[in-house]
Amino acid sequence: MTPWRPRCPQARPRIAYRHVHQAYLKILLDWAVGSAYAAMDEWAMEKHLEKRSFEEVLEAVRSRKREIEFLRGVLEAGEVLQDPDLPTEVRSFLEAVLESYPEQDIRLLAVARRREPSEEGRQALTKAMRDLL
Repeated sequence: MTPWRPRCPQARPRIAYRHVHQAYLKILLDWAVGSAYAAMDEWAMEKHLEKRSFEEVLEAVRSRKREIEFLRGVLEAGEVLQDPDLPTEVRSFLEAVLESYPEQDIRLLAVARRREPSEEGRQALTKAMRDLL
């Protein structure tokens, strides 16, 4: 019979910090502004939008803009990023989210434009891209 031993902390599965931060950010954004696209990696966002209409892509980009503006306002107002107690990984993650705007959105619109069959859709997506520049 093997003697009982408590589980060692190293035996628990580790969750990458990035996934924890993304989940946390998604919960907060969804609650505060009604969507959480800013918390998604670019590839996940592309995958999410690949079968959507151009109107849905435009709405997602507008939602992402609202989220980024909200997040930027909260972070700047509370001086969160200057907090010395904020872990480096969290600071880096939040900075990367803020820095992804508007370049990521322009790329998402460009991908949607390439696959859009209608002239109306291509024009609307082009206009949205220009508005972000």
